Amino acid sequence: MKFTDYSLKMGDKVLIENLNISFNQNVINHLLGSNGVGKSCFAKSCIGMVKYSGKIEADDDIVLLGSDSNVPLDFSLKDIVKILKNKFSDKQVDELYELLKLKNVPQKLCIKKNE
Repeated sequence: MKFTDYSLKMGDKVLIENLNISFNQNVINHLLGSNGVGKSCFAKSCIGMVKYSGKIEADDDIVLLGSDSNVPLDFSLKDIVKILKNKFSDKQVDELYELLKLKNVPQKLCIKKNE
């Protein structure tokens, strides 16, 4: 995965500015940081869910992992379905949706627990 002149901004806050970096293929790369520094926003930008500037070059076999889950906690069911439909056919995603009985789950429900 290669980032060229990559910048990420959320509202008025600049999270990353003019990043130029390449990650090695066929190895696991980790991003570490305190809560609220933008790790989830960065991950979302890598899969096209958050706007960024610059260029990202990536293979199709990228896997993003969140905190205690395989999916960042602030992803909603709608977000997950959108990601799946980028990789699989609508028919395959719809069949999975039915199999998991997700039709009664609110589309905006996030994985994160509200305490």
